[in-house]
Amino acid sequence: MGKKNGVLNICMIGCWYKNDMYSHHLNNLIEVLDKQPDINLRLVTSNCNCYSSAQRYSIANEELLNSHCIAIKIPYAPPEPSKHYGMLKYQIAKIFRLNWILETLRGIQFYRTTRKCDIVHFDQVLRSFGVLSFTTLLFLSRISGKKLIVTVHELDPLQEKYKGLNKHYSRASKLIVFSNGFRDKLISLGIDPDKIKTMPFCAPLEPIMGLRRDQFIYFGGHNLLKGKGFDTLLDALKILQSRGQEPKIIIYTGKGCNGLEEGKQKVSDMGLDKFIRWSEFLYGTNLANEYQKSIACLIPYTGGSGRHAVTSAMANATPVIATKKADLPEYLGESGIYVKENSARELADAIEYLMNNPEVVKSLGSELRSLAEKRFNKDLIGKELLELYRETSALK
Repeated sequence: MGKKNGVLNICMIGCWYKNDMYSHHLNNLIEVLDKQPDINLRLVTSNCNCYSSAQRYSIANEELLNSHCIAIKIPYAPPEPSKHYGMLKYQIAKIFRLNWILETLRGIQFYRTTRKCDIVHFDQVLRSFGVLSFTTLLFLSRISGKKLIVTVHELDPLQEKYKGLNKHYSRASKLIVFSNGFRDKLISLGIDPDKIKTMPFCAPLEPIMGLRRDQFIYFGGHNLLKGKGFDTLLDALKILQSRGQEPKIIIYTGKGCNGLEEGKQKVSDMGLDKFIRWSEFLYGTNLANEYQKSIACLIPYTGGSGRHAVTSAMANATPVIATKKADLPEYLGESGIYVKENSARELADAIEYLMNNPEVVKSLGSELRSLAEKRFNKDLIGKELLELYRETSALK
């Protein structure tokens, strides 16, 4: 199957929730692809855990980053019920494993939207865009001879629990990952290395506005208390407080962040409220402004991924203080300020150092912006993805 009338029809399936980093990465690429005369894009999404309307089995248009997409509306059943979701209803869903059934049905519905497409691109995150939807979509695509590319942002817990599922990924036309470290992880799970392509996370390059840098910025993701070094950050602030320093920090998180209220309580219990300003997920001009007002981005992570925070910082000429986990050295190289995991003292020392050395902040920021322009800007990554589509189209 190849181009029809010189046009390559692509169906992109993924999260389009505007308060999530996944949708913004995808939308950055689409802004590049939409400029290509030989590319026709069809966008598909579904209700998931993040949407406030998800439990009504629908999607509110104002929650979508891109409203020009087909929405698959199938009930979302969280695998771990809570009072927040309706304990009785979702305990029944868990007992009968309805989430497995619903995600399989979602995969079928995803496939139905691809009938006129040459290539299907599935953006795997979690939940409604996890391994069950993917394997169903893969099975149906192979039957019909469609080519399927999958971007894997992170491992679905089912991939690690049932390792036999990983063999299916080698049957896709191509897998896209964001770091060589994660590529090695997939290879260790038995996925064909020839099918895996590393393509960095991208960031839009907003103009540098020359704003006063008088704060620090920290992204808490979707699980503030797991793998983010949050306790280390708070301990570092206590050390700085004892030294008479008063750094201001903006902490922003993904919508529905786990541990957010507990984290806020910890801040209050430690008497650190005056240091911290909380924010919902940042994107677009608001994100650029907050990063460009920051002395540094703090990423004391012990696991997971720091690619959103690190590329946002680099694109906005903001220095980065980070551990060497979460694939960060692949992005920062020698231009990051590295601290040991769980070392509050090293983190405090690095924060204090940049507070007292504005010339270093300016120099490091300029270095990181230059690196972002050369390796991580959306135009470069978008063109790389375009070439992958064309190469995949030509495969027998």
